[in-house]
Amino acid sequence: MQQPLVAISTDVRQFDNYTWHAAPQQYLEAAIAGAGVFPLLVPSFGDRLDFDELLSSVD
Repeated sequence: MQQPLVAISTDVRQFDNYTWHAAPQQYLEAAIAGAGVFPLLVPSFGDRLDFDELLSSVD
């Protein structure tokens, strides 16, 4: 059976003059080990992403 695909939102951080979109490892570990799902990191672009389309693609 295929693992459910779950969207996980990211935070925006600045490191070494780069902007990063990231999530805490604890969130990903909980998704994988605790819930048995496949986590998909979603970049924090706000209105630039079509969230309805995204949500229709995840479980």
